[in-house]
Amino acid sequence: MALDYVIYVQAESIYKDLVSRRTANTSELALAAADNDSDAQRLGNEWLLLNELIKKIEKDEKKAADAATSPTDQNMKGK
Repeated sequence: MALDYVIYVQAESIYKDLVSRRTANTSELALAAADNDSDAQRLGNEWLLLNELIKKIEKDEKKAADAATSPTDQNMKGK
């Protein structure tokens, strides 16, 4: 049980770091695009990858939360 909590805390920390990096990347991308900087494409690709990863994490968390709160077939048979 303690290991599950440690894993949860680490995952939450990684998620928050990804969101922070995406936010910082957004600012850098806007500046690079305004200056026609050659880094704009790299930053855009990085932002897309970060955004996609964050969306997948959020989707998985929602699935896990829904599964934890929804009754299973076994529980419904007893009622």
